[in-house]
Amino acid sequence: MQAVACRRKKCARFGWNSGACSQIAGTLAVPATAAIIASGCTSGDSFRVTRRAGHNFPVVSTLILPVRTAANKAVCASGLQTGTVPKQCNLRCTIIIGQGDQPGTVRNTACLPQSCLLSSFIIIALLTGLTALYVGAEFAVVKSRRTRISQLAAAGNRFARQLLPILEDPRKLDQLVAACQVGISLTGLLLGAYGEAVLAPRLAPLLGGTQSHSLAATIVLLLLTVLLVLLGELIPKSLALQYPHRTALASMLPMRASQIIFSPLIWLLNGSALLLLRLLGRSAAPVRGSLHSAEEIEQLVEDSHAGGVLDADERQMLRNTLRLRDRVARQVMTPRTRLYAAPVDSSVQALLQGACEAGHSRIPLYRNTIDQIIGFVHIKDVLRLQVQGRENLAEILREAVFVPETLPLAAVWTVLETKHQYMAAVFDEYGGTAGIITMEDLLEEIFGELQDEFDAKENALVSTDKTGRLFLRGELLVEDVNEYLALGLPEHEMDTLGGLVFEALGRRPSVGDEVTLGVPGISVRVESIDELAVLEVSLLLGPKVQTQVGEWAVAARE
Repeated sequence: MQAVACRRKKCARFGWNSGACSQIAGTLAVPATAAIIASGCTSGDSFRVTRRAGHNFPVVSTLILPVRTAANKAVCASGLQTGTVPKQCNLRCTIIIGQGDQPGTVRNTACLPQSCLLSSFIIIALLTGLTALYVGAEFAVVKSRRTRISQLAAAGNRFARQLLPILEDPRKLDQLVAACQVGISLTGLLLGAYGEAVLAPRLAPLLGGTQSHSLAATIVLLLLTVLLVLLGELIPKSLALQYPHRTALASMLPMRASQIIFSPLIWLLNGSALLLLRLLGRSAAPVRGSLHSAEEIEQLVEDSHAGGVLDADERQMLRNTLRLRDRVARQVMTPRTRLYAAPVDSSVQALLQGACEAGHSRIPLYRNTIDQIIGFVHIKDVLRLQVQGRENLAEILREAVFVPETLPLAAVWTVLETKHQYMAAVFDEYGGTAGIITMEDLLEEIFGELQDEFDAKENALVSTDKTGRLFLRGELLVEDVNEYLALGLPEHEMDTLGGLVFEALGRRPSVGDEVTLGVPGISVRVESIDELAVLEVSLLLGPKVQTQVGEWAVAARE
C-alpha cells in the first residue's frame, strides 16, 4: 500500500498547533481492504477520518493501528476498528490510509488527549455562561424600574449611575437590548459549532457503523441544546425576573463592553431592520419595558400585596383609584329619591330649616320642578343673607355643573376640578335629574366610607350580629358585594344590591321578604325599606365565604 503523508495536530491551551509527521512506506496485512496506520498518539486518543473525493475505498470513521516494529503489529492489531489506541501502544507514528496502490487522504484528523477533553468542557461551560449572562441582562434591564435605579444612583451606586441614563433614553435601551440579543445569538452558534467539532469525534467510535459521525453530531447538538435552554436561558431568565435590579447592575460592566465590541454589528442589524420595516410601511417602536397598562398596574398591586410590600388598606386604595375609570356617575351619586333640593323662590328661613334636617351644606335650587335645577347655594351664603335681612336666594345662586349619569368617575373628577366645583347635578338619558354627585362621593370610592358627626346615626355599610348573620346596606354596588363575598350575583341588571333585590321580587318590597338572587344555598332577606327602596338586607354565609369580608370594616350589631 502506498504511504501518504499527513499532519498531526496537538491540543494546545485554547486551540490546535500543527506539527510535522513522517511517512511510513510498505504494506501492512490487516483484515480490511482499507487501512489506516497510526502512531504517535497515546492511550485514549482518537481520530476522525474522511476519504478524499474521487476515491472509492470504503468510508471508515476511525481506524487506528499504532506500529513501532514488526513485533508490535500483532499486539496492536486489536485496535484497528475500535477508534482508540490500545494501552500497550504508546508510540510515535504517522497516519496513512489507502486501498491497494491507490493513495488516499486523511482529512479532519485530530488527536484528542484527555487533557484536551477537559479544556473542551471548560470552553463549553464558558460559552453557556456567556449566554446566561446575556439572557439575564436582557430581561433584567427591561424589567428594572427607573425609580428604583434612580434611588440607587442617588445613594452612590456607580453601576446604577451608568444604567439610569440607559433606562431614561429609549434609543440607548434599544441598543443595550440589541447587544444582548447579538451576544445570545453568537454564543449559541459558537457553542453548537465547537461542541459538534470537538465532542462528536469522541462519541463516533463508540457508536460504530458508517453513519456514526452523523449520529454522534446529532446527539451532541441535542445535548448542547438541552444544556443551553436550561442553564443558558430558563434559569437566568427566572433569576433576572425575580431579582431584576441586582441582575441588571451586576451585568452592567460586561454589557457596556459588549456594546462597544458589537457596535458595528448592532449598527448594521438595526439599520437593516429599520430599512425592512420602512419597506413594509411600519416604524420601529422603542423598547419601553417600564410602561404598563392599567390592568398590568392592578396586577402589580396584587403581586405587591401578596409579597407583603403593600398592606390591605394601601392595596385597596390603589385598586379603587384605578377603577375610577370603570365606574360611572350613576353608581355612586345620591339618587333623586334621596335628594334634598328647594325651589329658588323659597324663603331663607325655610331653606335653613330644610338644610338642618337634611344635614347638607350645599342645597340645589330648582325652578318649577326638580328636573329643572338652575344652581345651588351654600349654607354660609344663606346665613349671611339672613343676617343682612334679605330674602332673594337668586343673589347667592352659584353655577350648577351638569354631568350625564354614564360619565366615568375619573371624568367627573376632572370636570369638578376644572370648574372648581364641589357638586354636580346628574341627568339621565331623558334630560331629567337623576341625582347629584359630590367630591365626597368620589373620595369615598377611593378611601372608603367617610362618616362625620352627622353620619353617626346611619347604619354601617356592613355589620354582623351574634348569630353570624351579615347585614348589608342596599346602596352597596353589586360588583363590590361579589368581589368581597364571592357570591356571583348578576351584575348586568342592577347597580345596587337593593335594586337587585327589588328586581328579583318583582313587586313592592316588604320587611321579611326573602330571595335567592340565583345563588344556591344563600337567601337574602329584606330588613329595612323606604317606600319602594330597599335600604338594608341580610344574609347568612358559610364559614369559607365569611373569611373574605376582611376588605370591609364589619361593625358589630346588637
